[in-house]
Amino acid sequence: MTSPEEKYDKRKPAVSVLLASYNSEAFIEKTLNSIRAQTFADFRCLISDDCSTDRTVELVEIYSNSDPRFRLLRNSENLGWIGNINQLLDIVDTEFFCMMPHDDLLAPRYLEALFEALLANPNAIVSFSDMEYFYLDGRREILSYDLEVNKGLEKKRSITMLRKGGHWWIPYRGMVRTRLTGNEFRLRNNLAGGAIGDSPWVLDLTMRGEFVRVREILYTKIVYEQSLSANWRYSGWEHIASFLSCIRAVMKGPLSLLDKFELILLLILKIFSQIFHRLIQTIKGLITRPPDF
Repeated sequence: MTSPEEKYDKRKPAVSVLLASYNSEAFIEKTLNSIRAQTFADFRCLISDDCSTDRTVELVEIYSNSDPRFRLLRNSENLGWIGNINQLLDIVDTEFFCMMPHDDLLAPRYLEALFEALLANPNAIVSFSDMEYFYLDGRREILSYDLEVNKGLEKKRSITMLRKGGHWWIPYRGMVRTRLTGNEFRLRNNLAGGAIGDSPWVLDLTMRGEFVRVREILYTKIVYEQSLSANWRYSGWEHIASFLSCIRAVMKGPLSLLDKFELILLLILKIFSQIFHRLIQTIKGLITRPPDF
């Protein structure tokens, strides 16, 4: 594995863009072009390739060889998407960072707008924009997310996230203030592998700082057949595994014991809700199934 110290300048830019790649030759050029076209130029883009078997590395090298802001790391063994991202998080040393999949696109003002939003709010841990979302069947939708809480109830932000639902995963694709994470943030595999592995991450963010929504469509998500999320089933078991991982995040988080207890209780209720829903579906299936004779 290439040593990270050998792969980027000693000078620290303001923002690190972390991009985990794997067999992405069909779309990674569009992703890298959208990063290179940013109006905010003070960034470093670190691409960690997870042993791709196609032309991904060859394409990324075109950028890393021609633009000093782009740096390629090549894994000596396949780490999986969570291990690949964590390897990038291990070497973040800039004031801000953002993570993005290898198939998403950024509008030119993305880094600039999110950077300015964080500078304007020192208590914010993450800023994020509205999103243009293209489903696998070609449907297009504009998605957004708000996590506003009344003044004095900042410690209830985590509970608000869990109760509100909605497109909670959008902030995962935002810009994060490294200092407020304590540089301790890592993704974790759960009992279902890596499915819905971004949920504990976003919940952990809610325990550490404010969320800032930039009300512009600056991010594009295109779901391909090869996309990671397209292969998640979002089954009851995957949700339960994600909730259990959230409980672990809460236990390690910075909240008071009383707030942790309230959050864990809410997560346990969500787990039982998934079990109950699955039980009802099973009973309905048995009732409607034709008799075997």
